[in-house]
Amino acid sequence: MQNNDLAGRQHPHFIGAWTLDDLSICDDIVAFFEQHQAMHQPGATSRGINPAEKLSTDINIKPRDLGLPSHQALSRYVDALHVCYRRYLEEWPFLGGMLSDMDIGDFNIQRYFAGEHFSKVHTERAALANSHRLLAWMTYLNDVDAGGHTHSNIMISTSNRNAARP
Repeated sequence: MQNNDLAGRQHPHFIGAWTLDDLSICDDIVAFFEQHQAMHQPGATSRGINPAEKLSTDINIKPRDLGLPSHQALSRYVDALHVCYRRYLEEWPFLGGMLSDMDIGDFNIQRYFAGEHFSKVHTERAALANSHRLLAWMTYLNDVDAGGHTHSNIMISTSNRNAARP
């Protein structure tokens, strides 16, 4: 697992970024997404489906399903994510007392076709239902030639193929 220093140590921040060593995990998640079209649903926010805000195709994953044989690729991904989590705690040791164990809730695999988007500025702690969140992650499964990006307090280019961010 390679740590990607996003802004250098001159300007420390709490955003972590890693590149997965085993890129086949990403390919396997894409294959999982394609093989499970019955699970596809329109992208939704906490306020429901609104294509003006979010236009994507999603699969919602429940942690209890990670043990299913059909979800092996996702289980491998969560194992890799756990390595990122451990390294994040090494980088920010004061968090160890608050984050001694990782509890993953439901998460989405989202696909954005050309022209699709999540255009609304948002936070991962916008509602009572998710106010308990301390960390969030995002993993890019593929590269895009132009136009894809994510805004945070810094811009992350989707050309960084597999940045897993807790």
